[in-house]
Amino acid sequence: MIEPYILTPSAALAVLFMVLFIRLIAGSRNAYLTDGNVTEFLSKEETSIELQHLLISDDNRYALIELKDKDPFRLVRSFGDKIVMQSISPEDLKSKNQKIRIPRKDISHPAITFQFPKDYSPTGWLGSPIDKEEIEVFG
Repeated sequence: MIEPYILTPSAALAVLFMVLFIRLIAGSRNAYLTDGNVTEFLSKEETSIELQHLLISDDNRYALIELKDKDPFRLVRSFGDKIVMQSISPEDLKSKNQKIRIPRKDISHPAITFQFPKDYSPTGWLGSPIDKEEIEVFG
């Protein structure tokens, strides 16, 4: 008879090896955001709302968009091989330095920072010219 103190760690180790093997065979499944697939996603999700601005993060996993809507700001992000969207309140936006930072409230997602390209003018985000350089989104 096999003792439980030997069987339990052995079973856990076998499951771990199986998960690692499947992950190795299947590969990474991360959706990378581009102007095209974010626009296509929005055409299915927000069918009657016009896109004003689109800013994609350097790692192509997040996009910040502004729509012509009463709640204009959305964060679009890759979630595995899917694309998901959440609303961001305009009251949470503050401006300063050529960056947009979105701290997350949970520990499972890190803070997101968007850097405006050097040739890009952030004028128009927030519905009026931005006089400072950084926008921070808290929420």
